[in-house]
Amino acid sequence: MVKEVIVPRMGDVPEATILKWLKKEGDKVSKGEPVVEVDLFKATKRLEAPVSGFLAKILAKENDVVAIGSPVALIAESAEELEKIKGKPPVEKKPKPVPIAPKVEAAKPPIEIPKKIRISPRARKLAEKYGIDITKIKGTGPGGRIVEKDVLRYIEEMKKLEAIAPRVKEVRKLIGKRRTIAWRLSEEWRTAPHINIAGKVDLSKAHAFRKILNEQLEKKGVHVTFTDLFIKAAALAAAEVPEVNASLEGEEIKIYEDININIAVATPEGLVVPVIRNPHKKTFEQLAKEREDIVRRAREGKLTEKDVLGGTITLSNMGMYDVVFFSAVLNPPQAVLVAIGKAENVPVVEGDTVKIKPMAYINVIADHRIVDGAVAANYLKAIKDKLENPEKLLLENEKNLLRKPIVPIEKTLPVTKEVKAEKAVEYKPYLRAEELEEPRRIAEEYMKAIRQYYKFDKEAAQAFFRFSGAAVRSNVLPEKIKHLITIAVSVAIHCKECVAIHVRDALEAGATPEEIIDAVTPAILLSGGPGTTMLDIVFKSIEAFAKERKTK
Repeated sequence: MVKEVIVPRMGDVPEATILKWLKKEGDKVSKGEPVVEVDLFKATKRLEAPVSGFLAKILAKENDVVAIGSPVALIAESAEELEKIKGKPPVEKKPKPVPIAPKVEAAKPPIEIPKKIRISPRARKLAEKYGIDITKIKGTGPGGRIVEKDVLRYIEEMKKLEAIAPRVKEVRKLIGKRRTIAWRLSEEWRTAPHINIAGKVDLSKAHAFRKILNEQLEKKGVHVTFTDLFIKAAALAAAEVPEVNASLEGEEIKIYEDININIAVATPEGLVVPVIRNPHKKTFEQLAKEREDIVRRAREGKLTEKDVLGGTITLSNMGMYDVVFFSAVLNPPQAVLVAIGKAENVPVVEGDTVKIKPMAYINVIADHRIVDGAVAANYLKAIKDKLENPEKLLLENEKNLLRKPIVPIEKTLPVTKEVKAEKAVEYKPYLRAEELEEPRRIAEEYMKAIRQYYKFDKEAAQAFFRFSGAAVRSNVLPEKIKHLITIAVSVAIHCKECVAIHVRDALEAGATPEEIIDAVTPAILLSGGPGTTMLDIVFKSIEAFAKERKTK
């Protein structure tokens, strides 16, 4: 008897890719012995021989894409059946039609020419030779008839387009994992309306919490990462907001009891999403070990069917790639995906103080057919609560890991008391009329530009004129105030050299370090994350000035 080796069903994946044949035609096989490796949606599966005998016929080559449920090999139970199959002529498989963009080159197969278009016999023959669609050719003959020169002109135009087209360095086939990823994500994007609910989370306590955990667990060879914290937070939050731990199947929304978190892992072959089951019920020691093992096997291409099936929520952390914020396509058929970016040190106003804290964006992407915006927002709020109060991530039997209090890793900026503004010196012209001629000409050009801009934006022009008038005239503002303004402007435009120069000038003019910090804080808050890099320049410039004064 002859038995078929069948590609099994795995989830809703419609096809598989043949990765590697482990046996050759004619090899003896035992029942249950692996004969071929196939890729089934980011997992490698070995198909086994259904009976003992001989691998009589291989029906699909390596890298071939085959449908689920189709046979890929024949197993003959006896030598006689093997010889019978060998004697049969090979069955020709009809390849799937692949749409190819038409190119202008010789020896193209003839295409069907519509009869209603008026075209000369010579022009028709030429179009058939080059495989040209004559509906795209404009005829110049009598009554719009297409003649031979029209076809030749079209061929020359196509050659010119090919000459300016970008040169192709390499062509890669869409096969294996990449093909499966393309199919699944395209399907999800077409069917599921995505919504994005984003917010910022303060990771200052999470930083300190992770440090305390690693001080205890690294003695056992365990290293806790931020991804481990995010996995636990996502799972615990789903337990509080169960509507997100769901999927839509037909006319039914299934809400799952198990909370299984898929984690996105980049590999040379493409993205894979291995699953960690019920991480909220595991200790950090168990979770970190499992995450390390499954990520390693994912990058080595050794994931099994069990490693990728059964996930209910996907988490993607791209902080290690310096990505601050991103969105993503849902992992079907799941209802939500949690995307977390890089934590950045930014100034945060708390009451009357300004603190530098590590803040990160969290983006909850949800299938709007299943999850409403308010539900997604509550889920985001729950994740944020767990990360900002990381002691909530611990199970009862691991709370002894916290041998000391969690002290947030943050920096408080000094804030000075309000001081009275210094009295401005009255402006008195001190130049002779002939010496003012050149400045007058410059002022006229300046005022002309201001009037022109005034037509475009009245309020901005007025504000700029008032500021520039006060800042430029040395006798209107005290020297110290002028330098404090220029420091703030330098921070806002991210000019490191300017900051260093004007900090020194301000200190020489009598400004205190506290006054300088007061001046730059609004500029940092307005310019966002990039402005925080200027803060280090300010501190270093102040320190350098102080050291120089001590040496003198």
